Amino acid sequence: MVCYRRWGHNELDDPSFTQPIMYRVIESRESVPRQYADELINQGLLTEDEVKQEKDVHTAKLMESFKATDSAPPVAKLLEGNWKGFVQAPPYIQKWDTGCDTNLLKYIGAASVKVPEGFNVHPHLQKTHCEARIQKMISGEGIDWGTAESLAFGSLMLEGNDVRISGQDVGRATFSFRHAMLVDNKSDLTHIPLNFISDDQKGYLEVANNLLSEEAILGYEFGFSLDHPRRLCIWEAQFGDFFNGAQIIIDTFLASAEGKWLTQSGLTLLLPHGIDGAGPEHSTCRMERFLQLCDSREDQVPVDGENVNMRVANPTTSAQYFHLLRRQRMFYLIFDSSSVGAFVQYHE
Repeated sequence: MVCYRRWGHNELDDPSFTQPIMYRVIESRESVPRQYADELINQGLLTEDEVKQEKDVHTAKLMESFKATDSAPPVAKLLEGNWKGFVQAPPYIQKWDTGCDTNLLKYIGAASVKVPEGFNVHPHLQKTHCEARIQKMISGEGIDWGTAESLAFGSLMLEGNDVRISGQDVGRATFSFRHAMLVDNKSDLTHIPLNFISDDQKGYLEVANNLLSEEAILGYEFGFSLDHPRRLCIWEAQFGDFFNGAQIIIDTFLASAEGKWLTQSGLTLLLPHGIDGAGPEHSTCRMERFLQLCDSREDQVPVDGENVNMRVANPTTSAQYFHLLRRQRMFYLIFDSSSVGAFVQYHE
């Protein structure tokens, strides 16, 4: 297949300035519709009059639609379709009730490491992940990042919300703190304990382990989030620095989609950083780039309901991380015009 631009790059472009010979050849060729029509005529399937009649009918429809634009200007539709029912967060609300009952959290924590009978958890994980988490639920102390995240996910799911997390090795997490998806040590079968918290739960966790192809994956996740407002959609960079492979998606869509197209997204980015020693481009998520993309006022700290394009958070405790995740999904309020950047340090 040979493809070319018949008329150049745009309405103001004249490609004959720089490619005169090529475009004289192109201009000498009939258009694709004309060539197709000639072929149908040669096969006896159409006549020239029928071709002209069909062309006139479509041209008339196009002209009718064009004239209708004068009397029917486009109407900006905000929070419509799947987003109907959501409202902009009121500016006077500055404290959110994102907490949960302690006994419920202990139940979720225990369920987050429960596996079916006969499932062979890796011996190291059995001790450092499963048994350790049970002890944390009993004592109520030492709640680490992975535990806090599981409690946030599980509590949201019991409230009827789905959760989707996407990225390379997100089932395990780059720094092996999550283990939301366990792998049988003998059969390679997988199990997601949070999907079995209770028999009547309505929300589920989707773990989308994928390639380290940031631009393509983040572009897909942004599009997915547009159609699933009632799902906590998360993309996690394997290391926070790796978002630069998707910088175009962040600039063009996440930071500015609503300002340009009135489209809403609740996509959350997790950019793990602060772990030194892994080599260049492995210890900083370039937070300054995201701060430059924020459109909030420079002369004051924005209140919770201010209509900004995204919020940048750098939680320093696992409790803050828990409440950030819950706030992002539990209210039918738009906290951010496009996205939330949650910059997470997975160590205390």
